[in-house]
Order: sequence, then structure tokens, then C-alpha cells
Amino acid sequence: MNRDDRRSSPYGITMALSDAQFLESRRFSVEEIARIYRVPPHMIGDLSRATFSNIDEQSRSFVRDTLRPWCSRIEKAIDNKLFNENERGKYFVKFSLDGLLRGDPMARQQAYQIQLNNGILSRNEWRALEDLQPLSDDYANEYFVSQQIRPIKSAFMENENINTKESQDDNKKDFTNSTGVKDGTAIYNTDISNSNIDKH
Repeated sequence: MNRDDRRSSPYGITMALSDAQFLESRRFSVEEIARIYRVPPHMIGDLSRATFSNIDEQSRSFVRDTLRPWCSRIEKAIDNKLFNENERGKYFVKFSLDGLLRGDPMARQQAYQIQLNNGILSRNEWRALEDLQPLSDDYANEYFVSQQIRPIKSAFMENENINTKESQDDNKKDFTNSTGVKDGTAIYNTDISNSNIDKH
């Protein structure tokens, strides 16, 4: 074998335009199916434009814009078929979609913390949402509210009470300094041992 037989020539790996167009049409078909059924592309295997952040947002959008309208229609149909007029005010059917809207753990815990601080959620209710066992202490089912959150009217009333009390204290100090009377009692600084007492 001579040296000329061992030579190699590079060849570019190309694809025919018809084949590339066929693959592009397949991708468009996947997007078209997702568009018709209002399903995010990543749920039917198209990850070409998927990222970690937009998959999470698309999943919540799927529950909000696709599943919830159908769930609402089914709930109304069941209410009309299952309950009579007297029972419809007491009973109702509702699909719980909270599990599909949980999101990432950090955002979920922050949302629970806000509800706990505003007296919307108790600690046992928090644990139930996370599938944890309830606590048995006395405050596990209590609702807590932060002292910093209060009606504006109560804040104004408290400030007025503080100002009134301060003005009363100032008046007492002025009265004590001018008359020598404190709390209705006269103050005498008299040393009895040094006083001159006539003895008879």
C-alpha cells in the first residue's frame, strides 16, 4: 500500500433540504398539538425551548388556564345534578388544585409564613398542607397576629392617650415645683432635732 492510498479527504456532514424541512414540520406538528389542546410543549416531550424557570411558570399556567375552567364546568354540573335546591346552599363540589400549584419549596414556605403572621393559617394547618403530622401542644391550633399590624384608628388613639398622659405628668411636675405639694401631701424639710422648743 503506497502513501497515496492512506490519504483521507474530509467530507462535510450535510442534510438535504427536504430532510431538514421534514424535521421542522415534525416540530411544528408538536407545537400545533400543544396549541390545540392548550398544553405546554414540555408536557408532551418538546423541550427545545424549555428552561427551569419557564417550565415552572408554564405548569402553573396550565392549571390556571386549562384545568381550572374545565374543573369549574364539572363542579357546576355535579352541583346541579347531585343536590336539590335546599342542599345547594349547604353543600358544593370543588376540585382542590393546590397540589399542582405548589411551586418551589422556598416560595411555598414564604407564602405560608405570610398567612401565619396574618392569622389566616395555624401551625397545624400549615403542617397539614405539607402532609405532616399535627402537633399536640396547646398553641398548635391557635391563630397569631403580629403586634405591628393593627388598625390605624387604634394607633391614633394610643398616641392621643400617650400625649394626654405626658401633659398630665408635666402639669403635676409644675404644680409640685411651685407649691411643694406632691400627690396631695405637703413636703416639709424640717429637722426636728435642731428646732428650738421652749420647755416649760
